[in-house]
Amino acid sequence: ARQEQPYRSTVKFSKIMGIEATYPGIGVNLDAMLKEKHKSLDTVHRLEEIMYKLAGETKETLSLTSSQQLSNYIYGKMGAPITSETKRTEKGLSADKTVVEKLAKEKRQVPSNIFKNDILDEEGEVLFKKEDLNNMKYPFCALLRKQADLNKDITAFFNGIINNSIDGIYHPEPKVARTDTFRTTERTQITKKGIKKYLGKYGPDWYVCSLDFAAEEFRLAANQSNDIQLIKML
Repeated sequence: ARQEQPYRSTVKFSKIMGIEATYPGIGVNLDAMLKEKHKSLDTVHRLEEIMYKLAGETKETLSLTSSQQLSNYIYGKMGAPITSETKRTEKGLSADKTVVEKLAKEKRQVPSNIFKNDILDEEGEVLFKKEDLNNMKYPFCALLRKQADLNKDITAFFNGIINNSIDGIYHPEPKVARTDTFRTTERTQITKKGIKKYLGKYGPDWYVCSLDFAAEEFRLAANQSNDIQLIKML
């Protein structure tokens, strides 16, 4: 109980800090963010067309959001090896992110000639070079990971920020339930660098930035516990 009290105080203090720090809101360049969102959507659709053609499947026969259907395809038609180390779930063989990333890294002994051109986004930027794809044993998995990452950007970050912004200002909702340490966290803290550039305000002589204090929770707990050795260590 003696050790728990400082921790409870830390959690309470962290909530207050999070709410006060984010109360004014964060400026959002909505026009630029909407443009980037639509670019990501177009890229996702482009990747999906290539994936279905590569797999010889359609949206009706293979759902890219169904873990069970993806697992059946990857270990069945695609021919990924099943070993003693293959992950298993209650529904069968696992085709989670870790598995797909590992398969995407496997190389062919002899390059294929399946891909005749690089895969580009709508602005002409290279997403995948044809040489890299032809050297992959399971290029479907590399495309799947890229498609999944872009979908996450769209649903978790673009939509989350755009749909919750008022007059160009996004008001974060600090939470402590999503982390093991009960530190405050919210969407903009875990937003990718490429999306963060659309957040914040700046002028010719000033800019707004955010800071992340290392081991903040432990330092606060140590201070309130009056443990001299722990305070010196931190």
